[in-house]
Amino acid sequence: MMGRNKLVSLFLTVMLLCLFSLENLCADNLSYNEYINRGILYADQKNYDSAIGYYNQAIRLNPNLPEAYNNRGSAYAVKGEQIWALADFTEAIRLKPNYTFAYNNRGLIHTERGDYEQALSDFSQAILIDPVYAKAYRNRGDAWMQKGEYDRAIGDYDQAIRLSPSYAKAYGSRGSVYANRGEYDKAAADYNQAIRLNPNYAEAYINRGNIYYDIGYTNRGLEDYTRVLDINLSYGPDMAKSYANRGLAYNNIGEYKQALADYNEAIKLRPNLAAVFKHRGVTYANLGEYDLAIEDFTHAIMLNPNYALAYINRGKAYSQKGLYDQARIDYHQAVRINPKYEAIYY
Repeated sequence: MMGRNKLVSLFLTVMLLCLFSLENLCADNLSYNEYINRGILYADQKNYDSAIGYYNQAIRLNPNLPEAYNNRGSAYAVKGEQIWALADFTEAIRLKPNYTFAYNNRGLIHTERGDYEQALSDFSQAILIDPVYAKAYRNRGDAWMQKGEYDRAIGDYDQAIRLSPSYAKAYGSRGSVYANRGEYDKAAADYNQAIRLNPNYAEAYINRGNIYYDIGYTNRGLEDYTRVLDINLSYGPDMAKSYANRGLAYNNIGEYKQALADYNEAIKLRPNLAAVFKHRGVTYANLGEYDLAIEDFTHAIMLNPNYALAYINRGKAYSQKGLYDQARIDYHQAVRINPKYEAIYY
């Protein structure tokens, strides 16, 4: 009886091994298009490592696939691996010089790294290839905004909205420019429209809440910050930014420990997001932990050397420690990057 059970067990083991080998054999025999499709499937499921693995297989079979490089670059970008993402988008463009999406994606990486001139060049090229590509206009507007070129930014956001009237992020970005210019009514109107179009748009709630606070409507601002806490973390471009947005909301209502916990999660997921280090530095400063704040602002500047707000916040932290010379150096650098800050500090 025991011998028979061992035989059945051995038979089942052999069958499982055969099935496993057959599955691997079939996987090895996929076409490059099938590998790309599987990569897209895993990327949609936020399983970026598996997606990259399938794109690698597609490129191994056909090293001249611009789509495989673009898609792999997008997966690297979400993982915060900017250098690999830039290399892939550049290769995709080399293989397909009129590849609109690759120019747009590379421009986003340049923006994230503070290379605004290169970002503007890539977004402009994407628009030249496809003049009705609304996302490229919005992204170019973001680069103009970072440079303090607000009129040009608004022009691009206007065009993005003309091309895509339901583009919530274009309204959100335009609202931020209006807020920076002190035109709070226009800013609030754009944030309202962005939220109507996308009720889970966390950044729009945060920015509208900031306006309410600035004009003295504290309770309404608190409502917006609290709304962000109710938004499921699965919303947004990726989990890291969702954690960062929730961290901002916690910071703005004075729940600093919860804010730090969310920023830590965001940094763990994407250690190359300069904005998250800046935000965490602000929270440390709110807690009076100025050395930790300076450390975070410095790291944000290392990731994005043109991050004017990081210089300003580091300058404030230096001032709190009585290090006024270092503070002045940072304020000067912020004004050099974005002249709009000159009116604030001089």
